[in-house]
Formats: sequence, structure tokens, C-alpha cells
Amino acid sequence: MERIIYFIVIAAVLVTASVFDIRNYKVNNAFSVVIAAAGIILTVYDYVKNQRISILILALAGAITGFIFTAIPALKGGIGGADVKIITALGLGFGVYGILYFLLITFLSAGLFQLIKAIIKKIKTREKLDMRSKLPLVPFMLAGLTATIWQFFYK
Repeated sequence: MERIIYFIVIAAVLVTASVFDIRNYKVNNAFSVVIAAAGIILTVYDYVKNQRISILILALAGAITGFIFTAIPALKGGIGGADVKIITALGLGFGVYGILYFLLITFLSAGLFQLIKAIIKKIKTREKLDMRSKLPLVPFMLAGLTATIWQFFYK
């Protein structure tokens, strides 16, 4: 039951953050804080319920993994700082394996969308294929969230 509540909160936050990201290419830090708080509450609840230190270790490792896999592209200007914060916060609730799967689906769906968008633009304008246009990442996190829930938690 607690996971269902967690995922509902995360989905609501990501939907709202997506609107901000699509409109402004900016996401408020409050979204990251809510996601991190939800992940911490879920992790502490799981730990108190099961009394296994591995729960805490996997949550922390998930956050570190999310940070490492997104900080490098952020330093090169590939993704925004808010995206890094959101993904790091999601790592707390997903753990290592969940955040890796989440990242895979998120980046694949964003990349596929960007490729289709570039091909359509090339067909319409006859310009050379350019994959470097700006793209809000948070909406694609919803695809990652859906796939992660399906793969790891409700299969």
C-alpha cells in the first residue's frame, strides 16, 4: 500500500513538473524536495517495518547512481540541473536497479522523440539532421516512471 501512495505522489509531482518544463524549460526545486521527502519517508518506513540495513544502503546507492549518471551530462550542458536533482531524489525511492531502469527508459524515450522530431523537421525544411535542439526531460520521466513501476513493483 505504501508503494502505491509513493507512486501516486511521484506521478502527480512529475505531471506538474512536466507542465513547468514544457512551458519554461525550467523546473522549480520544490519538486525535487517533495520527491526526495517521499523517497526518504518510504525508505524509513520500509526500514522500520523490515529492520534490514540493506534497505537504507540501496536507497542511498540509488540516489548516488542517479546523481552520477546525470551529473556528467549536466556538466556538458546536455540536461538541466533540475533534472539531476529530480533523478537523484527518485533514486531514494527506486534503489539502484530501479533508477538504472528508470534512466534507461527515460533517456531512450527522450532520444527517440528527439530523433523523430529531427527527421520530421528535415523532411519539412530540407535542412540537415540536427539532434541538438532543446528538449524538456521531465515529461519523459513519466515514461520511465511507468516502466519502472511495471517492471519492478507490479509485474
